[in-house]
Amino acid sequence: MQVYQNCTVTYPGWIGNGYCNNGDYNTVECGFDGGDCRDFNAKYPNCTVLYTSEIGNGICTSGDYNTAECGFDGSDCDYFNQYPNCTVSYPARIGNGYCNSGDYNTAECGFDGGDCDYSNKYSNCTVDPSNIGNGICNGGDYNTAECGYDGGDCEGFNAKYPNCTVSYPSFIGNGYCSGRDYNMAECGFDGGDCTSGTSEDLLVIFGPYVMCVRKIIKEAHISFCSSQIYDISWKLQLNAELPKAYETDPSLCLILKTNSVSTNAS
Repeated sequence: MQVYQNCTVTYPGWIGNGYCNNGDYNTVECGFDGGDCRDFNAKYPNCTVLYTSEIGNGICTSGDYNTAECGFDGSDCDYFNQYPNCTVSYPARIGNGYCNSGDYNTAECGFDGGDCDYSNKYSNCTVDPSNIGNGICNGGDYNTAECGYDGGDCEGFNAKYPNCTVSYPSFIGNGYCSGRDYNMAECGFDGGDCTSGTSEDLLVIFGPYVMCVRKIIKEAHISFCSSQIYDISWKLQLNAELPKAYETDPSLCLILKTNSVSTNAS
């Protein structure tokens, strides 16, 4: 191992460790950090930043890194430098896909590199702007005129189900019967997921350990399949009101270890 007698750095073990340490290490006396900085010096001979690993690491670092001497942070700042009058503290946030407010959302910074275009377009929209126009129809305050009906994401949904006001429109037609407010005529009986929604019958199997409820009561518009069987709040006496019992496919329904079901709970 080569010895650099005139090298007086704090941590001699860093010399020749495969990492270019700048400053006192990157000197003739220290063999340009034991040879670790030769490639860096050849590429950026006048770049004197302390942390050379930040040059060209994919993240734009401001200050002395974003200079011609340092190749504008090894080209990491090329996008940011499209906005020469933008002086934010964290250049990497410009154009990162998330709308940052304050000094980032200004004309000088391209309105956060375009990230704030949606939020600026809907100035009276108070929801998280990152969800606006993301290709998913979000309900509630997103699906309003103030938010451009979720930046246009809900236009198709609203045209098909104009009176469906569920919280998660993306649940409609996702292949799973969501029940409750989703399984209404206004929502196309969950976009067809609750295919038995128009039936007036409730098919019931009675067995020593099985009570399988498969279809939907038309008046209540609620699915009794899957987990909904545990959440019945309608005043119905199934045994009394449904005299007919039919065979059905048990795989379509939840199997309960009970001989009968009474739903008198309010």
